[in-house]
Amino acid sequence: MGIAMKRLRIATLVSVTAGLLVLAVCWSQRRTGFATPATCLDAYREATLAGDLEHYWPCLGEPLCTQMKQQYPIPGDLATSLREEMKQVKTWVQFPHAGDGGSKVQVDVDEVRPDGSQRVRFTLQRTAAGWIIVAIDRPKVVPAGIPYGTHVSKASDELQPAP
Repeated sequence: MGIAMKRLRIATLVSVTAGLLVLAVCWSQRRTGFATPATCLDAYREATLAGDLEHYWPCLGEPLCTQMKQQYPIPGDLATSLREEMKQVKTWVQFPHAGDGGSKVQVDVDEVRPDGSQRVRFTLQRTAAGWIIVAIDRPKVVPAGIPYGTHVSKASDELQPAP
């Protein structure tokens, strides 16, 4: 009976270890969200810049995801459009709004482009998996103090410190 008990203990230990290993693998492959709105927007920017749809879709929630799929039924067209849109962005600056601590937040992003600056408002929502983008407003033109690409010698008055 001693040998049978020993084999039962070993079999139980092996089963428990295998079960824990399977759980760990399943848990790590689970879709993870973004811990903060800023990390979500950073991931969105990188995926858009690269036209990387595999990393683009996890940034979006409904109804935005469905709208994008309807507007671009061919994935290659969406990837090309994303790359073209972001190719002109020289600077991307996030301005989060003071939130109420709830599950939704709005973040304004200023995009500086060679032809001017624009502000885009993103609405993000907290889900069980993390933060996702649920709406993107149309860009609004933002007047630039000094246009992108202005040579320092031509902007010297604006760059001089106040006395």
